[in-house]
Amino acid sequence: MLEKSPDMIQYVFIFVAFRIIYNLIYAFSLIYFFCYDNK
Repeated sequence: MLEKSPDMIQYVFIFVAFRIIYNLIYAFSLIYFFCYDNK
């Protein structure tokens, strides 16, 4: 079943990677604004 649907796995992998990158950018933006407010 997994070998017959490689496209589905690829879409899930891209979706997960996109969510991780989005979370990292959101976290870095929070840290940036937090440090900016401290100054």
